[in-house]
Order: sequence, then C-alpha cells, then structure tokens
Amino acid sequence: MKKILLFLMLLLPLTVKAYGIDEYNIEATILEDGSMRVIETFEMNGDFNGMNRIINYKSNYNSGYELSSTGNNKIYDASDIELISIMGVSHVGEMEGEKFTLVDRASRGDYGKYTISKTSNGYSYMIYNPSSHNKVFYIEYIIKDLAITHNDVTEVGWNIFTEMNESIKHLNINIHIPNNKDLLRVWAHGPLYGESKIVDNNTLNIQIDGLDSYEAIDVRFVFDKILNTSKKTNEDVLDNIIKIETKLADEANQIREKLKQQDRINYIITTAYIGILLFLIVNTYLKYDKEYKSKFNNEYFRDFPSDYSPSTVGYLVRKKVNNDDLSACILDLIRLGAIEFEELGKKDYLFKRGKQIELSSEQENVMNFIFEYSSVNEIKLSEIKKKARKNYDSFMAIYDKWKTNAEFIAQKENFYEEQVGSRAVNIIICIVGIIVMASQPRVYFANVIAIILSVVALIYFFSYTKRSIKGNEEYKKWMALKKFMEDFGTMDTKELPEVRLWDKYLVYAITLGCADNLAKVMKIKIAELQEQGVYTPDLFDYYRFNRFLMFNTTLNRTINSSVQAANSAKVAASSKSSGGGFGGGFSGGGGSFGGGGGGGRF
Repeated sequence: MKKILLFLMLLLPLTVKAYGIDEYNIEATILEDGSMRVIETFEMNGDFNGMNRIINYKSNYNSGYELSSTGNNKIYDASDIELISIMGVSHVGEMEGEKFTLVDRASRGDYGKYTISKTSNGYSYMIYNPSSHNKVFYIEYIIKDLAITHNDVTEVGWNIFTEMNESIKHLNINIHIPNNKDLLRVWAHGPLYGESKIVDNNTLNIQIDGLDSYEAIDVRFVFDKILNTSKKTNEDVLDNIIKIETKLADEANQIREKLKQQDRINYIITTAYIGILLFLIVNTYLKYDKEYKSKFNNEYFRDFPSDYSPSTVGYLVRKKVNNDDLSACILDLIRLGAIEFEELGKKDYLFKRGKQIELSSEQENVMNFIFEYSSVNEIKLSEIKKKARKNYDSFMAIYDKWKTNAEFIAQKENFYEEQVGSRAVNIIICIVGIIVMASQPRVYFANVIAIILSVVALIYFFSYTKRSIKGNEEYKKWMALKKFMEDFGTMDTKELPEVRLWDKYLVYAITLGCADNLAKVMKIKIAELQEQGVYTPDLFDYYRFNRFLMFNTTLNRTINSSVQAANSAKVAASSKSSGGGFGGGFSGGGGSFGGGGGGGRF
C-alpha cells in the first residue's frame, strides 16, 4: 500500500501544468473610421526566449466579395495592421511598461527587442522577451477598416485566433463600442464551452477557459450605424444574420445537449470504474499483499535464525539475488576456509584455493566465478575486474549461472505466495480501463484521475509480493538479526555473541545491508576486548579477523564494479547507430472572417 501512495505522489505533479499561456487579455475598441484598436497582454508559463505573434488582417478562407451572412468573403477582410507599441509589463492588464525596440535582427536570449516580417495575410512579430525576465507580453495595434456599414446596421466580423499554437488557460476579451445607444448583438464561434455576453450598450465580453492550441475562434457583432467606414453595402442584413446565427446556435445547442448526455454517461462509467479500481486495490492488498501476522515479535534475534546461504537470505528479503549476495557468498567461503586470501597492497588481494570441504552447488558456482580465469588456482582481485571488461560474455555467463542457481535454490523454500490468476485479471482490467478512459472524446478531471489511478494500480499489480507464513516468520527473524547487528555498538560486552562467530555475522550483514557500520563497530569492540584481556591470540586470531574486516569493503566494491563493467562493455559492443526521421454559448466553427493569426513561443 505504501507503493501506491508513493506512485500517486510521483505521478500527480505531471498533471498539474503543461506549457502554454496562463492568462490572455484583449481590450478592443471600435474607432470612428471602422478600424479597431487592440491591446493584448498575456503571460506564458514554462521556459521560452520570446513569442512569435502572428496577426492577420485577412483570411485565406474568404473566397470573394459577394456578401454572405455566413462570412467567408473578402468584404470581412481588413486593409492593414498598424503596430502602435510592444512592451514588457508587470502583469496582465497593465498598460505601462518597458517599450521594446524594433530591430532588423535579434538573437535568442536578447530582451526588449522585436522584428517584423510580412506574411501572406498579415505580419509576424518576433518578440524577444525571455522567461528569465518575468515580464508579461504587451502588444498594441490597429486593424484598419474592419467594420462594414450596411443599410440597417454596422457589422464587424473578426477572427481572433486561427493558428495559435499555444494553449490558453483563460482568455478574456472586452470589446468597446463608444457612442452606441440602441442596437447591439453578438455571436461567437469556436469551442462550445466559450461564453459571450453583452455587458451594456457599449461593451461586449467573451471568455473561454481551456482553449486548445490551434483552436479557431471568431466573433461577429452588429450595432448602430454610427461609424464613417470605407466599406459599405446597400443591403439589409440583420434579419438574415439572425436567421443564420440562430440556426448555428440551435445546432450548437443540440451538440451541447448530446455532449451533456454523453458526459453524464461517461461520468457514471468513470466513477464506477474508479470505484471498481479502488476495490481491486484494497482487496488485493488485504488478500495478496498484506503480510501475515508473525508469531515472532521480539526486537532482536541474537543468533542465526536458520542455516540459509547469504543469497537465499537475500532472496527472502527482496525476492531477488544481487551483487551483495555474491560478495557475501565469497566472504562466507573465505570464512569456511575454502578460499584463502592475502593482501598485496594498494587495495588488491590474492585469492587461493583453500582446504577441501564439501560444497553445495551454489558454492561450486561461486568457486567457478572466482577461479574460472586461473590455471594455477589463484587470481588477483584486480584481475577479476579486468577479465570482466575483456571477456564480458563469459564473465556474465558465469555470473548469470550463479545467480540463476541461487534464485532457483531460494525459490524452492517457498518464501512467497504466487497469485498468477488474480494478478492477470487485475492487470487486464487496468489496461482496458486506460484504453477506454484515454479514448474519451473530451478530457475531464475524472478521466485524468482514472488514468493516473490505473497506471498506479497497474504498476502495483505487477510489483506486489506477499510472503508465505513460513517466509514471513523467517523474514521477521532475519530483520530482528539485522536490528541486532545495527545496534551492535550499543550492546554491553556480556550481551555480544562469541567473537569466533563475528565473521559469520559480517557475512550476513553484507546481504542485509549493514556491513559497513558493523565492521567499524567490530573493530572498536575487538580493540576494547583485547585491552581488557578477555581474548588472547590462542583463542582468537585478531589479525586475520582485522584483515577480514578490511577485505569486506574492497571485495564488495570490486564485485559490483566488475559486474557493472561487464554489462557496460556488452552494451557498448552491441550498440549500433541509427538515423532518419519521421452572448451565450459559442456556436461551432471559427475562423470565418478577416484577421486571425496566432503564433507561439521560440
């Protein structure tokens, strides 16, 4: 269960924030000549050198000059863009700041500069405002000749974004129409969750939360004939505009209703799935992961609980055998006299075959690991690492043979329970759940939570283990022995085991992960016992034991580095280079009028 909580803490931050624009505010004001003055302030998150803001005054989608109340004709295009100012300001909505300078060229990392280039439909403004300066972007410009005067109303059709490659967390647009008194209507097109409203006769407001990148949005509004525009028609258009927009609104409302029904169904399915997943996790923990209650509850175990080899104890503790266990097995053979060693200086040692004793199959594999490359039954410790790097295939073959045999022997002890059937069913449920949740047409918080929980559960179902009753009893005893060895230094002399057994304690301390500290404590304790005259050389070979202690660290380091060197050499030899490369809810649509644009960070 602790693994689940850990995975959740690691994964949840991944959903908190993605690169994009946090806040985007636009203040637009209609001018007397039919142009529109626009002030944009926006704050990007993440790392960036600046923003390439593309502003269009005409559209590729407009096909001709024939008036149509659905847009999509050139009469909605403006005539030009007049840039007023680019600045860096302190916060979104701020109107005063540091004015940026127009230059012919600039470099990444520059601040306070911008360049302008003409595009087919407008202009590209490369604004150099690195994230390190913590400045909000400010752009002020005039879209020339945007409004159209008809017989009955003045109309503006404005593409706000058509190619913005940054997502926007919150977009707020205020459109101001000075001196308007009577008529004001507004229709916005884009994502169906956007909202447009008439604040008063002179102000419109448009808001969208969670605008995806490349999502096109536009707005159309009509008002009193109060402007002196260059674009005029001799037609009455209001009734037809209302007819067209009502049809679009009805279609959008039908889609919204379908989406609401679909959302309700998805919510029920997602909630039920999360409930099932939580049940499976809790049920799995209680039945197949939570350890049995042990009969042994003592803090310390001062003797050796059983006669298992170091590698078998390692498997009991972590359900796998590792390099530390191999070091412990080698040290155990030295303790038994099957291997002798002598110090050569400069942290090197000479291994020699010792006395003939009866060896288990695992111990035979350890002897082969040591003396495989020796024809005279002796080898330097330093040569083992050299052989590992040079003859990595044969080295790893011998190592794998020992490891496979050691795990096979340990598995026969049945320390762990296997729950193949329930594990497989749970894994399949998680995989199917992830596919179903990820295939939803719209992403909701519940879906995200369900996917995250599925991934966490999937990892958990793959990785959980439960010891058998026997395995748990043994585990508790060996952990109590580890605790005893960790507290070795605090023990009174009378509480310590016989000194003759200390080398055996050190062997198992390697497997249990407390050897370095135990070796230091043993050195101190041996010195104290000698000063007290408790032991004499006849009773205990102090010098041999001291060399045994020092040798422990060197051996463990060499074994780990040798296996690592062999693996690295094998990977390097098998690697190959490769190349190649591959006023209300919005109506649907967006991008039907003149203008638009977008851009993104660089």
